[in-house]
Amino acid sequence: RVAATALAARGSGGGAREPARGVDAVVGRLVHRLLRDDGEGAGPGSAGAAALRERVTGLMEREERARADHRALADEAAGIYRRAVRRPDAAALLAGDRLFEVPFTLRRPDPGGAAEPLFVRGTIDCLRRWPDGRVTVVEVKTGAPRPEHRAQLELYLEAARALFPGGQVDGRLLYLA
Repeated sequence: RVAATALAARGSGGGAREPARGVDAVVGRLVHRLLRDDGEGAGPGSAGAAALRERVTGLMEREERARADHRALADEAAGIYRRAVRRPDAAALLAGDRLFEVPFTLRRPDPGGAAEPLFVRGTIDCLRRWPDGRVTVVEVKTGAPRPEHRAQLELYLEAARALFPGGQVDGRLLYLA
């Protein structure tokens, strides 16, 4: 078994990277949670900065809330989120009929040539289903573009095409800052 992010990093020439840590990783997770909650009916609303900070703080795990900088992290995540929902391209991709945090396991040949297949596991950030039946895989990133992001999206597209055989599936990297 291999994580999709690790396989993507390896396949893009990025080497085996450790998952993001620290401030950037926490902010990214918080933005993902805000978007997921919107998909579950919370909606972006017109809340002021203080109310949005409280919403973000409520989405924090205990360890995140215990950090001395948790208010700054909440403010940064809220700012990224606020800018994202105002962008027409992001709003179109993250509105309508969508599923967030879709887990998958994909069986594929080992790129190293081993006889045993690889079982790639991952979680698709968002699957956007359009009225015409198309499905868009939306991979949300809050950091700088890296080569492994495209490779990761390609793995997610492969998984989505297995989930929707015969359907039209495309993908989009959505960078939010």
